[in-house]
Amino acid sequence: MSHVVVLGAGVIGLSSALLIQAQGHQVTILARDFPGPFETIDPKTQINYTSPWGGAHNRMVPPTSAVEEREHAMSIATFRRMRALHDRHPEAGLSFMKGIEYLEAPGPQYLAITEEKAKEMGMERFRLLKPEELPEKVKWGCEYDTWCVNPMVYCSFLLRKFVFAGGKVVKREIREPLEIFATTELGPVDVVVNASGSGFGDENVFITRATITRQNADGTWAFCIPRSFDGGTIIGGTKEPNDWNPNPSPDTQTPKEVSSAKGLHLITQSTPNGQATQILLEELADAYGTSWGTTLINISTNEQKKEWFLRLNPNGRIPVLVDNTKSPPFPVFETSAQLLYLLKFYDPEDRFGFKDELERSEALQWLFFWHGGGAPYQGQVTHFSRVAPEKIEYAINRFRNETLRVFGVLEIQLSGVYRGGEPKDYLAGKGKGKYSVADIKAWAWVKGWKRSGFTEEEVGKFPNLLKWIDRIAARDAVQRGIGEKYNPK
Repeated sequence: MSHVVVLGAGVIGLSSALLIQAQGHQVTILARDFPGPFETIDPKTQINYTSPWGGAHNRMVPPTSAVEEREHAMSIATFRRMRALHDRHPEAGLSFMKGIEYLEAPGPQYLAITEEKAKEMGMERFRLLKPEELPEKVKWGCEYDTWCVNPMVYCSFLLRKFVFAGGKVVKREIREPLEIFATTELGPVDVVVNASGSGFGDENVFITRATITRQNADGTWAFCIPRSFDGGTIIGGTKEPNDWNPNPSPDTQTPKEVSSAKGLHLITQSTPNGQATQILLEELADAYGTSWGTTLINISTNEQKKEWFLRLNPNGRIPVLVDNTKSPPFPVFETSAQLLYLLKFYDPEDRFGFKDELERSEALQWLFFWHGGGAPYQGQVTHFSRVAPEKIEYAINRFRNETLRVFGVLEIQLSGVYRGGEPKDYLAGKGKGKYSVADIKAWAWVKGWKRSGFTEEEVGKFPNLLKWIDRIAARDAVQRGIGEKYNPK
């Protein structure tokens, strides 16, 4: 029989100790902090002891990847284990109840769920809510059996169960796990299990602070997690890795409209880069009824350099698209990446992309051409001509010439001069082409040729390009995508 020391007396440490103990081993739990009444926990001196602060609930998330499939299987296994534990020990701090979800902008993985599919996924008593049961603006809702836990009651229950079965506890703080093998009062130790939540120098293990937020008046994006046994209700929450501050930080607080958003949410300013994603979202709204929220920021105030924004995009540039249908919410930065993300997850019929792999490759070529060449050139000529405090002739001339050159490349493609002479309406696709994200990306920039300082004489050399600009500008979704909706009042 081995002597195993488990380091840490939170949920993971206590659960691990009980499982190892059940295998017939001698087990000791060593920790600085042990379960006790929640009211006695000091958030400053006991900041390392995280289990008391957990909301602790089980939310089912439709899996869309291998990792999420694995997590879902673990969630179902945990659900069944907790159900059995609750039935045997009502005093354990567990409560089973209905979980209710409301989504204003459900992703395709939610829309694909049927009651039969949910049953196959292991979700008990799943029911899709009827339209008349949904609150205002909510597009999709469901209910299913789930559980919540009062973590301090649960931890105390686990500790009591462990000690009753012969386990030992030692209250002590250590600096690193090897100290345990040299601690004489423990006797010979064969194995140490680190369940402390501290990596002891492992950069892949770090604290993640959960800052509890206030529930919004309209009820959007708020987790309401009831704790049984007079444990109150936990509302909301945000994740802040590597933050040891026990107090809320106003400087890093994410704007409420962003932190409480549901579904797709775009953080933008109506620049060419912002407009490309704005336009595609408007096109998707016309094609599928896609909905999203928008937060407008002013980049001249450096709002995009604040910590809340950098957590979403470390590059500190707009736009940022956050998909809150993913768990955790998934941020996408770089306009071209956003266009491709929206094609993948929100354009199932490829109305703005291509099913044919060769046509898709052609569209990607033009998308990347403008992302890596056209946009930077035109952006720089605009900067040095209009914004730079010092007019540098070499820089202006270089970027003017390069921008005219890439305009010429677009003209070659649209004229069809090297493909039989038949003009194309759009950059990619067979024949005259098909309107796609390649056009959206380039158009958002090229349409501003006057602002970039080019003359009608210069751009008049590209007649097919000018027709292309007018053709795309005639689309209703395009006009909405660059319209007043995205200009701050």
